[in-house]
Amino acid sequence: MWLQVQTKLNFVTLRNTGIEDIIPDGWFEGIGSEVTYLILTNNIIKGRLPHKLAFPTLNTIDLSSNNFEGPFPLWSTNATELRLYENNFSGSLPLNIDVLVPRMQKIYLFHNNFTGNIPSSLCEVSGLQILSLRKNHFSGIDMFENNLLDAIPESLGMLPSLSVLLLNQNAFEGEIQESLQNCSSLTNIDFGGNKLTGKLPSWVGKLSSLFMLPLQSNSFTGAIPDDLCSIPNLRIMDLSRNKISGLIPKCISNLTALARGTRNEVFQNLVFIVTRAREYEDIVNSINFSGNNISGEIPREVLGHSYLES
Repeated sequence: MWLQVQTKLNFVTLRNTGIEDIIPDGWFEGIGSEVTYLILTNNIIKGRLPHKLAFPTLNTIDLSSNNFEGPFPLWSTNATELRLYENNFSGSLPLNIDVLVPRMQKIYLFHNNFTGNIPSSLCEVSGLQILSLRKNHFSGIDMFENNLLDAIPESLGMLPSLSVLLLNQNAFEGEIQESLQNCSSLTNIDFGGNKLTGKLPSWVGKLSSLFMLPLQSNSFTGAIPDDLCSIPNLRIMDLSRNKISGLIPKCISNLTALARGTRNEVFQNLVFIVTRAREYEDIVNSINFSGNNISGEIPREVLGHSYLES
């Protein structure tokens, strides 16, 4: 097997090689505890990962865009970046994930078959900046007790560094927790394509760093709160395919990023992050209220958005 001779390495980088194979038994154990970068992305590697391993010096784990399957690997590591997206992993996330990855900053698990809820212990990973769980089967159901928990754990509001939270295209139910307003660094929250209910979260207006707010394809009700007009850096607002009613607020003219086209380095970095990880195909200046029960006129104030593209 091609991998069996690759042992005792510090850097393992096999990106875009077209390798189509199964990881040999014992290979991960054999690469040594000194490995710092484990990059196997964008191949056709299949099979299951070893259940438990320790990589104390590992910085980055990137096994994305392969055909790996099985449960979330219970690897003990000090890595800061984990990319398992676009595979066939399944099952729930470990309850002790904070012990396994205490220094994790970026977690990309999108486009897999994970189920269950977000473990509250994840909120103990205080340096977490990016959490992408989109395109899975998370539901907020406790897989052990079969009870419906809070769709999005209230304890996520305890993550001071959280910048990107992508939970779209899952099966989360219930209301969005107000505790997320404590995450003042949030630039992108995407809850689209779930089963969320209740009124649109007015507290989002307090997130001055927010650039993207996709809440489409849920069951939100009530009117569009004026508070959403007070987000100075907002460039994408998608409230489509809900049960929203009432008028479009005239204060929509207060979305200054769409009116004046203000740009900054943070926005450029956000675009780079989400496109590099294949999170979004297009980043545009857009507002989408379609597929609701909105009535009345379209406010003339929207004509002031000279940078609005869609």
